[in-house]
Amino acid sequence: MNAIVVTTIYEPTKAILRLVKNSGVQLVVIGDTKTPIDWKVEGSVFLGLEAQNRIYGKLSKAMPTKSYARKNLGYLHAFKNGAEMLFETDDDNYLYKYAQPFPLESTITTNTVSCEKCLNIYKLFTKKKIYPRGYPLELVKQGMPVHFSIKPIHKKYKVIYTLANGNTDVDAISRLIINGDAPVSFDKNKQYGIEKGTFVPFNSQGTYWHKTLLPIMYLPFTVSGRVADIWRGYISQRIMWELNENILVKSPILYQERNAHNLIKDFADEIDLYCKGTQMLENLRELHLKGSIEDMLISTYEALVNKKLFKPQELNIVEAWLKEVNKVAK
Repeated sequence: MNAIVVTTIYEPTKAILRLVKNSGVQLVVIGDTKTPIDWKVEGSVFLGLEAQNRIYGKLSKAMPTKSYARKNLGYLHAFKNGAEMLFETDDDNYLYKYAQPFPLESTITTNTVSCEKCLNIYKLFTKKKIYPRGYPLELVKQGMPVHFSIKPIHKKYKVIYTLANGNTDVDAISRLIINGDAPVSFDKNKQYGIEKGTFVPFNSQGTYWHKTLLPIMYLPFTVSGRVADIWRGYISQRIMWELNENILVKSPILYQERNAHNLIKDFADEIDLYCKGTQMLENLRELHLKGSIEDMLISTYEALVNKKLFKPQELNIVEAWLKEVNKVAK
């Protein structure tokens, strides 16, 4: 069994309706204060705030409302109800009509790629001058040499990140100064395994996760929604290195027709990405992690709170999150 998870504040969008129609799997939808309370689409499970508080009481009530990170409850709900793998996306991402997100071939033979600090993965899928949201600004002009392994690797990937065509995921600086909202079309039929030690910024707009990695799917709350999924991506990669896991990056199966955004607000919400991105990666590389996946998650957040990358209350929500994760695992 598999599932798709989204969060929305709108009436059912065309993108969501297509997901339900074309995917053939259950859609879990997480609402917030602005979401219509009568939200309903056949083939989906909708959890409004009342249902979230009823089912995930302590965790749900500890989380602030009007937060993208309430999507965490969707992950829990999908896996709690039998999913082995889920695909997370957003309500403005359209699944291509020819694309079927499931069944997914997660055991892949592919070449791997590495980079000394952080990889601008977009460069491997397009010749356009473009970089993903969350890529350290210091590296945009400098770039980093990319190394490809010669021998293909046969591996089962538990995290698979698919790019998005159209208004693809770039930061506010790119939209304001460089590319605007010019549509992007990435190369088709490409995929790269990312080697241990290489960071890649990846988001929550088109990513597969296996149930065994549920603990590190945690989206943080004490940073903005424009930062949360990128920080989560970096943290999860660092912990995956200790588990002999990493991510696979694939050509798009969806395209984005971006909801209306205030780009100056986006810029303000992304300040941590611009000013603290390099610090985040350096702090993560310095970590000495051990123990279970849950232990490593707590140790990582303790270290990052001490470095003031998250606020102290983040630790309380991480602990409440792991208690719910343990219930799912039973």
